[in-house]
Amino acid sequence: MNKYNRFIQISRYISGECTEIEKMEFEKRMEQDPDLKNEVLDLQAIWNTKKKHKIDWDVDSAWKRFNQEIKRNENIRSGVSKINHKNNNLSRSGLNWGLRIAAIFTVIGFISVFMYLNIEESSDLEQIGLSEATTESGQRIQMQLEDGTKVYLNSGSSMKYPEVFGQDSRYVELTGEAYFDVNSDERPFFVYTDDVTIEILGTEFNVKAYNEENIEVVVAQGLVGVKLSNSEESEQVVLSRGNMAQFEPQHRNELTIHQQVDLDRHLGWMAYRMAFENHTMKQISRQLERWYGVDIEFSDPEINELTVSANFEDESLREVLRVLSLALNLEYDISGRSVLIYKN
Repeated sequence: MNKYNRFIQISRYISGECTEIEKMEFEKRMEQDPDLKNEVLDLQAIWNTKKKHKIDWDVDSAWKRFNQEIKRNENIRSGVSKINHKNNNLSRSGLNWGLRIAAIFTVIGFISVFMYLNIEESSDLEQIGLSEATTESGQRIQMQLEDGTKVYLNSGSSMKYPEVFGQDSRYVELTGEAYFDVNSDERPFFVYTDDVTIEILGTEFNVKAYNEENIEVVVAQGLVGVKLSNSEESEQVVLSRGNMAQFEPQHRNELTIHQQVDLDRHLGWMAYRMAFENHTMKQISRQLERWYGVDIEFSDPEINELTVSANFEDESLREVLRVLSLALNLEYDISGRSVLIYKN
């Protein structure tokens, strides 16, 4: 790892800007590299102290003070030597580089460092070997990961994944909806969402994790372990074929398990089928927006809570709206990408 990449990865880890995948991979690297681990422990202590103070976001003046900090490395070194932890055997060269990072943290903070280096988010992903697949509204893609796992990504979704998986495990990070056909492998396969962690050992399952919507994990084949990501008390729940784990953001720290759900309803999106069972118009409108690339508005807030059950298979937007309007006594207007639904 060259000094530039080392700086990027240490900075992202200490400041909390890294993704869950990056964090786990970096912590594994630290366990294999004692010098790196000791360096991070020293800088973590400095960061925890300095982040309590107000940061001056004037980059020009901050850069001047940064140069002054470099000249005072000996003073900083003295402070570092007083930090209490078991391992404190950094090499001189590693400490010198670490002190430069610490000085930058002290003077301008993590975000300003990236403003100075002019690094874009896309290049960050390249530096740590991550790729990102995204789909626009109305778009679906099929892809295969390097281990042979097949992924079907629904519209309005994104997935970050390593170009090459590690020797011990496999990880992806999902926002949106995807169907996974995981290739059998001795390494566990993890899917991370904002709130739920899914562990698999060779199976087929669907994950729905759009922002501000309920998270659903439905198993088509095999076994899947599901647990909450942000709760130390959460225990893993094992799901088999036809089972679904559901997490509602408004009900924190709780997974709801459903037995023998309708797989066709939950997996039909891959065959361009939509199935709504007592869904509110608010829920339905979100899916229609993703499928057809439109923006839907209601003239009356009460329309949000109207419920309906309906099935559609590869229908046009206009036909879907016609059926919904007849069922709920509504009217609609389409103007370009905008849809207005109002009471009859």
